[in-house]
Amino acid sequence: MPNSKKYKKQYSEFREGKGIRSNTFILLIYLAIPYFSVTAQQVTPKPISCLNLIKQSNLNSQMQPDSVKHIPANIDEPTIDAAWFVPNATPCLVGKYQKMELGFKLPELIQKKVDDFLKGIHPENQLNPYDPDLLDVRITLQSPSNQQYIKPAFYYEPYENLGGTYTKQNTDFSFRFRFAPDELGTWKLSVSVVMPNETINGNYVITFVCVPSNHNGYLVKGNYGDERDRYLYFKENKTTFKGIGMNITHSTYDDNWTSTELAQHKTWIQNFANNGGNFLRLELGAQNALPDWIEFNNYTPRMKHMQMFDELIELAEEKDIYFMLFRHHVEVLKDGPEWDHVSWVENPYKKAFHLTQRIDFFTHQEVIKWQKHCLRYIMARWGYSSNMSVYEYSELDLFIPESEGRGDIFDKPLKSTEQTSIRDWLAQMAFTTKRHNPNLFFTITFTQGKSPSRLKELYELPKKTSYDFNHVVDLVGFHQYHDERKYTNYEDRFEQTDKLWKYFNKPVICEEIGFSDDPTNLIYCCEPYEFKNNVWATFMMGNMSSGMHWWWDRGIFKTGHEQYFQYLKNFLSTENLEGYSYKPNKWKDGSIDKMKIENYYLLSNQKESVLGWVHNATYRWRNLFNTSNCIQKMVANTSDYSCICEDGHLLVSGTFNYNKPEYIDYYQNDVSDVLNETFLIEGLKKTTSSTLKHWYQIDFYHTQGVLPENMFSHTLVMPTNRRGRLKLPITLYALAPDYAYKISYLGYHKNKPNVQLTGNEK
Repeated sequence: MPNSKKYKKQYSEFREGKGIRSNTFILLIYLAIPYFSVTAQQVTPKPISCLNLIKQSNLNSQMQPDSVKHIPANIDEPTIDAAWFVPNATPCLVGKYQKMELGFKLPELIQKKVDDFLKGIHPENQLNPYDPDLLDVRITLQSPSNQQYIKPAFYYEPYENLGGTYTKQNTDFSFRFRFAPDELGTWKLSVSVVMPNETINGNYVITFVCVPSNHNGYLVKGNYGDERDRYLYFKENKTTFKGIGMNITHSTYDDNWTSTELAQHKTWIQNFANNGGNFLRLELGAQNALPDWIEFNNYTPRMKHMQMFDELIELAEEKDIYFMLFRHHVEVLKDGPEWDHVSWVENPYKKAFHLTQRIDFFTHQEVIKWQKHCLRYIMARWGYSSNMSVYEYSELDLFIPESEGRGDIFDKPLKSTEQTSIRDWLAQMAFTTKRHNPNLFFTITFTQGKSPSRLKELYELPKKTSYDFNHVVDLVGFHQYHDERKYTNYEDRFEQTDKLWKYFNKPVICEEIGFSDDPTNLIYCCEPYEFKNNVWATFMMGNMSSGMHWWWDRGIFKTGHEQYFQYLKNFLSTENLEGYSYKPNKWKDGSIDKMKIENYYLLSNQKESVLGWVHNATYRWRNLFNTSNCIQKMVANTSDYSCICEDGHLLVSGTFNYNKPEYIDYYQNDVSDVLNETFLIEGLKKTTSSTLKHWYQIDFYHTQGVLPENMFSHTLVMPTNRRGRLKLPITLYALAPDYAYKISYLGYHKNKPNVQLTGNEK
């Protein structure tokens, strides 16, 4: 994220102005109910009819954890009351990969000790519900295939939005357990409360049934051993996840997240999903719902904001969006401004443990212990979600941008001690994440502007060790801004993706792209092409999703650019990416500053299928100067900046020089016509015979100007030449400065195959 401190300051300044009796019948009812998410505190909990009270001596030993002391159970009533919250309409019945939530009421004596901690009274009688070493509400699960799982419940206080204000509600069931079963059939669940020298076992087993749903399951790797490993796949049907992604990470720059801002965040996500988006990046940060930010060992002050974050997760599930959850460097940002509470100065660990150096955040054992406790809580509260795919520490090189005056530790490979410390810390965070959610991918990224070779060096730190950052992560990624500069944004992103894939053979995420800064974000308000073109180009580069734009609140949604996601979604909807091993390719007709046509495409290893995108490379923001009044005002620094921010406030001041050489290409202030020129597809089957030829069908598609469902344009049928090339004519009219296309092999024939032609070539 570029220049976060500036935006946060400007933003702050703006703001201060029974069992299952009939499984078949209930299953039919369940499948007739469309899936939607319900906020837990908004529903009345249901008694658990599938809770079976049993004698302690008859408990399946595999369903109970080891214990030091058992409190005798009353056979007539449960030792730990339980209630079913979600899905509220079908207690004891839940869809595969979908959320269930149970609530537990602890024995009165235990709850009294928890209440004393929260009230800060009777310290000799306290139990901290956020310290699992003192109080661990433990859930033991047995799957239909007899697999055993132990998972934590978490302490919970309900909040409800009443007239725009999130207000605390009462509940008897202050510990919650969230889970999404991944196996059909009858599950068994038991609960125990584990404390030092004492364990209270629930005197019952809850049975619930997992039934089929329309959820595709969590994302997994393909492990094909070829280019198909660039992508992720749905667990349920092993088909390719065709990511169409964007950052919509937060809706506040300070630590006073409001219901109005949450509503705006939801609107962005809804618009994104309604236009075909399916891969989202969310920040769990100090400014919104990071549990341990206010007090490192007491998450109660964040309960309201965590309820708001619950709603974002539920919305993603409802809209079938998979998401990355990331942590940001701002938590240890040095020398933050006095008004900014999201910085190292306000870090609760620094305050509580009197840390003198930021490296202590990564090495102090008690600090690390509580960070892992927080991560456990995060996974218990949100990690249940089958839609959460990645947990990330973003821009790791800024976690300590200046190592207490001794320089960037990532820029000085000799500083192996600090690199090793951060590596070890990161490994512990990864292990904790995977322990609580083994289906989750873990990754780190670094700041923008680094070459592929430099990123390789960073992922391979610490040097001369057998266990580096690369061994910790499941995916690799990069941040690359500066869309306003000529065409290096496409060229650089292709090189980043290609080389990172070759270096590490892991899926690559182009996870932050866009213009470099305000005021260049004004370009979003003037034209859509840099945004739209990046969506198409980055997908054709072999990334696991389309590139993820960062500037979600700088006019992208206000000007309706999200509509262009629909075209890529429709284009890919019938494609079987798991059936081919696609390798990215690129072609252009000249040097970067003089090229007129640029082409990115995926070519199957059998040379029989191509997915691609080609555009008029002169059709870029700076060359629209003569035809766009908006661009003219921007270049003249006379824009009214009216669409910069979604909530209407202005972040831009001063002037900016848009006439620098890096912004202007050979065509300067105008667009060049490329009608009837040609572009090449290389690497296909070579035609070497004078009588038989390799024939291909090329289908062209609009990426704008028509309804997405009508995006098909026309078809060509052509043979390759002796070099295995297709030389395709351009029909890019003014309203269509780019095309997507699909190429399929028709066979080895003497004459042109007889296929159904449409459009201009019919």
